[in-house]
Amino acid sequence: ALEALSTFAPPGVVHGHGPVVTLDHRETNAYLAMNFFLGRNEPVRWTADGTIVIESPYVENEGRAANLATQFGVAVHLKPQPPPRPLYEIRTMPKVAVYESWVPNMDAGWTRFVLDRYQIPHAVVHNSDVRQGRLHDRFDTLILPSQTSSGILHGTREGETIQDRNLGMITSTQRPEFAGGIGLKGLNEIEQFVREGGTLLALDQAADMV
Repeated sequence: ALEALSTFAPPGVVHGHGPVVTLDHRETNAYLAMNFFLGRNEPVRWTADGTIVIESPYVENEGRAANLATQFGVAVHLKPQPPPRPLYEIRTMPKVAVYESWVPNMDAGWTRFVLDRYQIPHAVVHNSDVRQGRLHDRFDTLILPSQTSSGILHGTREGETIQDRNLGMITSTQRPEFAGGIGLKGLNEIEQFVREGGTLLALDQAADMV
């Protein structure tokens, strides 16, 4: 008989021997493990080829490294020496914002689901938050989920005639606080965010705007 499983946890495995604990960035669960250590305020190092180097009392011996592999369902690679390539240190979790317009957008929900799945803390920003400006003071990364440029810039305007799947053409009666989009003011603020060093991720259709 078949038994339904609510979750599927891939088995963890340990390769090699040595005091240096590394993960492969091509393995998605490696990001779960990496974010776990960043959440403990412990830095994580990357090499130029994407090898993730973990230095923490949590994995101070091979037995604990095996526990890490099981905990996150990830392949842990033990090495006798640190990788010879340059190391780039990640000290803290990035401050991430996900833009959500007041126009229903399934991709925004899926984007937040992925961030939750990989335990990446994030804030949700709406039109007024973007227009407020000073985005780089609050966030390192801004994600625009897939949405048309018109939907992001203008949203649904009060009194606009729109197509409803069930009712056909109707006149919008959107409450004022939920009408409109980021507008040109918001677009200029996003440009300023990037100029100040912020990272902008525009997914699929949203890339047309930038």
